[in-house]
Amino acid sequence: MEALRKLWSPKWRWLTLTLLWLLVAALALWGYAVGTPDSSIWNSLYSLPDFFSFGISDDTAALDWRLQLARFLGPIAFATTFYATAASVLRDQLARFRLRFAKEHVVVAGLGEKGSRLALSFAAEGQRVVAIEPDPTNAFRASVTRRGVTVLTGSAADPEVLREANLARAADLVVVADDATNAEIVAVARRIERRDGERALRASVHLVDPQISRLLRTRELSAGTASVRTDFFNVFQRGARLWLADTDPFVDRGDGRPPHVVILGVGVLGEAMAVAVAQRWAEEAGREAPPLRLTLVDPDASARFRSLRLRHPALVVHTAAEAIDLDADRPGPDAGEAFRELLAEGTVTAAYVCDDDDTAALSTALFVRHALGTTPALVAVRTRSEDGLALLVDDGVEPDPLRQIHGFALLDRTCTASAIDGGTNETVARAIHEDYVARARQLGITGSAVAEWDQLDAGTQESNRRAADGAVAALALVGCVLTPLYGWDGGGFAFHEDELEVLARAEHERWCDDRRRAGWTYAAVRDNDRRRHPALVSWEELPEHEKAKNREQAAELPGVLARAGFELVRVAPSAAG
Repeated sequence: MEALRKLWSPKWRWLTLTLLWLLVAALALWGYAVGTPDSSIWNSLYSLPDFFSFGISDDTAALDWRLQLARFLGPIAFATTFYATAASVLRDQLARFRLRFAKEHVVVAGLGEKGSRLALSFAAEGQRVVAIEPDPTNAFRASVTRRGVTVLTGSAADPEVLREANLARAADLVVVADDATNAEIVAVARRIERRDGERALRASVHLVDPQISRLLRTRELSAGTASVRTDFFNVFQRGARLWLADTDPFVDRGDGRPPHVVILGVGVLGEAMAVAVAQRWAEEAGREAPPLRLTLVDPDASARFRSLRLRHPALVVHTAAEAIDLDADRPGPDAGEAFRELLAEGTVTAAYVCDDDDTAALSTALFVRHALGTTPALVAVRTRSEDGLALLVDDGVEPDPLRQIHGFALLDRTCTASAIDGGTNETVARAIHEDYVARARQLGITGSAVAEWDQLDAGTQESNRRAADGAVAALALVGCVLTPLYGWDGGGFAFHEDELEVLARAEHERWCDDRRRAGWTYAAVRDNDRRRHPALVSWEELPEHEKAKNREQAAELPGVLARAGFELVRVAPSAAG
């Protein structure tokens, strides 16, 4: 059965039909040759159309089994060819007709590299996917169509196109065009009326500019819409955090050298890496540690660093940054020599190559690896996917991992259905766990819960997700919302004392409900085996030292969110007063 499905797939369908017609013709000619031995091959070829038009007589057909078999296969070949042709011609019309009855499907606006990967990821999860793409010559249309994705031609900012995609009954809208178009699409989507009884549409919007996402978030809350729930995501910020999780730029190389991180290519991903590295250093080394040496290499590195410094003043506090304005294609003598000297001095401990072009990125990584010589240092390069040039890195040939070039497939790691499904709260859940792990390790606490996220059991992961849900929901009580990070450590956001009390109480009540649903009960002495806990009491009955822990966690929430790529913004009066 699986073989038949493969033969009828779009990739093999027409070849299968061609071979079927050839088989029918061969059987017919063979049968003619056996039944009418005096007839020439040309007469047989001349009579072949009569056979396919069923003009052959029953007496002739009865002469040979080959003709009988050909007569049996002929109508099958005709019917399947007619169906395949009609399906090809009417595919778009049929797909648009079926969309009228679709529900709980996913609408992807934009079929670029990110959008096509997300569409295929949702389709692989078994969900029905409708993609909207304005360019009829888009290179990704054919590949997603072969995987069962319905593609509509038009602008997702057009209400009629969204109605044709049946957005009123969709479960998810994933918007992956440019920032300005994404904002317009969200505004139009909010005006599409949901059908009665349909749950709120979840709109996952990719935005690079944090100011636009902040504006959209504020407008969404001020408008009070309940029909669309918007989450913002940024593959570059998410990718930077995942890349750092895969690689440790601060690991002790065994030679006592202080960390020195070099970032080559200060585009959107490079900027995100610079902020993520500085945040990680501030978190792990502490504020009393000396600034991290950070070098930015880019044709416009100086200007980009000034822009970063304006948006993230903490970079000046936590890093001793320098910029080298180097164009790898046309290097100036001063910049090229300065970069060579930097690599040769033996201080570099980690280099991240963030160029957008795979060929240029790998070429730069190879040059850096060669120029470092025997210096033990991490060299990591961004690739679009795990295919193509990415196959040339991480091959395991080099026995010393510090002599290898480590690849990071940005789009494969970030453009997945699971990442979108998790939304903002999934990211916050991971950040909460990372904060717990960091504090536990400082206190010398060990155990199964003190592990990386992917190593946790499903129950512990789900517990962190519920904690994130509760934390984000509690923010509304103090008039705050999450927006993508814009000024890390620069705004100095802090809760008031009454707000800390509200957040601490809300988290304790959520934790108690969560534990009770899991079968825990109160006991004066904690017993994990019997699910007993002394803190399972009301807030008023909770000992003061336990209340202080909850207040401390609430006070640390802005920092935890910043490490996850979010910041807090006040949009309404606090309910605490």
